[in-house]
Amino acid sequence: MISNVDAEIFLTLFKGKSNTYVRNELPKERPEAGQKIKTKITNNEGKVDKDLILHHLEGDYGIGICPVNAEGKCFFGVLDIDFYKSKIKRVLHFIKEYQLPLLPFRSKSGGLHIYLMVQKSVSAKSMRNILNDISYYFSLDLIYGKSKVEVFPKQDKAEGFGSSVTLPYFNAEEPYTYLLDLDGDRMRFSDALTYIQRHTTTLEEVKEALEKLPYNDAPPCIQRILLAEEVSGEDTGRNNFLFSYAIYAKKKYGNGFEDYVREVNENFEVPLEESVIEQTCASVRDNEYQYKCKDIPCNDYCNKTECRKREFGLGKDKGHFTGIDYGQLFRYKTAEPYYIWKLRLQGQEVFKDVIFKDEGFLLDQKNFAKMCVRYLNQAPMQVSNNDWYAILNSVLPNIIDVEVKQESDTSALSVLHNAFIRYLSNKQARRDSPYQIRAGLCVREAKNGDVKFYFTHHGFEEYLRNQKISFDMSMLRETLISFGATEDTLVYFNAFGEEKHFPCWSKKEDEQINDAYEGSMEIEEGDKSSVGIISVSEATNTTMPEVVVEEKPYSEQDFKDALDSF
Repeated sequence: MISNVDAEIFLTLFKGKSNTYVRNELPKERPEAGQKIKTKITNNEGKVDKDLILHHLEGDYGIGICPVNAEGKCFFGVLDIDFYKSKIKRVLHFIKEYQLPLLPFRSKSGGLHIYLMVQKSVSAKSMRNILNDISYYFSLDLIYGKSKVEVFPKQDKAEGFGSSVTLPYFNAEEPYTYLLDLDGDRMRFSDALTYIQRHTTTLEEVKEALEKLPYNDAPPCIQRILLAEEVSGEDTGRNNFLFSYAIYAKKKYGNGFEDYVREVNENFEVPLEESVIEQTCASVRDNEYQYKCKDIPCNDYCNKTECRKREFGLGKDKGHFTGIDYGQLFRYKTAEPYYIWKLRLQGQEVFKDVIFKDEGFLLDQKNFAKMCVRYLNQAPMQVSNNDWYAILNSVLPNIIDVEVKQESDTSALSVLHNAFIRYLSNKQARRDSPYQIRAGLCVREAKNGDVKFYFTHHGFEEYLRNQKISFDMSMLRETLISFGATEDTLVYFNAFGEEKHFPCWSKKEDEQINDAYEGSMEIEEGDKSSVGIISVSEATNTTMPEVVVEEKPYSEQDFKDALDSF
């Protein structure tokens, strides 16, 4: 009997969508190896709890769950390899040889489910990406066939029932879905629980393990072929592969590269004759050849974009080597977005944050080199534009956008926009003096519930100069339009009662301008209050006499004098 405690532990390990599940009427009898089990499957709504798990573990019926929870997070992912022959042992060898934190389970039909179980939940997309990387490095789709390898989770969010994975250890006392040790033997249920708990991991640890794989400096085709151990028998392109490997070994090791070629050949299931090895090495030693990218088996494993980034890949052959490892790219969404790219020199462990002020600095290799000199103390070699764009296009699809609050946006465009708001809210003409727009002030008018601010670009330019804010004035028109300003006409009556039409700009009041305007009014009222307090003599503690200014009517001569001053 399976205890409640074990069921609870099992439930915490295999956490996914908690309100739906798949019920699978699995037979208790073990099927023959490679026999596809056809069973009745039903989708069910209901809580995935301990009692449901007990039905699964005790063999009443099988349970499948979607790995993605309601928040789009998951605690496990699965590489489902629908293959039933001896090549399964090769995967166990990969895990053991390269110390990959993966858990291999025999599936219900005798295939293989490779679980990646993490300590803290991660996004479904991140889980799927790392599993695809594992499949790529070890060429699982080429070894077993693309149709034979599936990646779970399939969805980014848990909508509907989602795509489910049948949980292991159905009928746990006599299971045919169970954890394998690295020798391919079945683990008992109780031992498996302990083992799984000890081998939960993080995506960072998985990435680190992949980065430590051998031949990370070689063309991807060479690395993947050697990791997959697929080129070993006759008619598999051994000659072509060994020729390409000899080119790589010569670039990396120089004199004595022949020993490495012989070592690789000895690991072939059917090694090439020594005379062939000597001829290959002599030819590569005395000449400068290109990799056999278009020939079998390399053509099946080719990845030109990745190859150009490798130290001994295509890039170095063509003078395209940059000497830089390209990490995650971030876009900080300010008024004018800037970028931080995690870069490091090849051979170093730590990535550094390299700042690029705009898209132009990313596209222009000279600017890129300038930033590398500043942050990495190295000027990378230039590549062709096509190769450079290939590098950019390899990281842009995975760019991470970072939202920046307006209050902390220090970009030049944001500074200019904030100055524009201050100008409209602070530099206003008297309500009875709209003609002051000619002197660079703003006119605020409220009509039919709408509020507009009228101004001239000359007035705004003068304000920027007074505020010591530099800006390319040739771009002012387009910038004002981007701020929501429009070309307009201010209609007003002068002191003679004449209707005037003055071409200018206008901007409708919005929440930001309103907040700034109310703020300026608050400051003004606060200043008035302060002046009132200061008017009390601290020496005598007597109130200072109020100064009364007699207002006089605005005359025609005053108006003419004002125009003359403007």
